[in-house]
This record gives sequence, structure tokens and C-alpha cells, in this order.
Amino acid sequence: MDITKIEKAVITNVKEVHDYFQLTSTNFLLNIYNSFHVKCNNIILNNHEMLLGKVIKTVKIIDTEALLLELEDNIIICISLADDDYSGPEAVQIKFNTGETIVI
Repeated sequence: MDITKIEKAVITNVKEVHDYFQLTSTNFLLNIYNSFHVKCNNIILNNHEMLLGKVIKTVKIIDTEALLLELEDNIIICISLADDDYSGPEAVQIKFNTGETIVI
């Protein structure tokens, strides 16, 4: 499972789909099922449209607590991996255009 494959990608679409959130780039679709927040300089952003056109600089898992996507302009998407925040069997699903799927 190499989640760093989404690094350097540009976010081309963001949308809420039923009970989950979706990020799209030219080479993958990322579905977020757990709770998450978006911050810029430690300020929570509610306007997810601000993510459009942003490059994902780094991706990392912090212990078993969070998946962090660090974007340009000091924007961070923090997806909870805490046991209590799971609403289903997975927190995140990444579907690549190649057919590969990563489930966290």
C-alpha cells in the first residue's frame, strides 16, 4: 500500500456524496468516509472549494490516529483514523485510473 502515489497530484473536484466526501484528481478518486477537517495555518476551513487546483505535497499516516494530506499554501486535510470515527469498514478509499484501489 503506497499512499504516496497521490503526492504531486492536483485536486480537480471536491464534492459531498450522500454520507461521504470525495476528492478527485486526474489520476485518482479519493473517498473519505470518516470525520475530517481542513485547516490552513491552524484555522479550520469550511469552504472546501478552496481545495480546487491545490497540489498534494505529502501524504502520511500519523500513528493509527490520522491520515494527513499536506497541500500547497499550508492547507492540511486531516482524516481521523480513530476507532470511534469509523462509520463503516474503511476510513478512506483511493481508486486509481489504473484500476488499483487502496483502502485504509
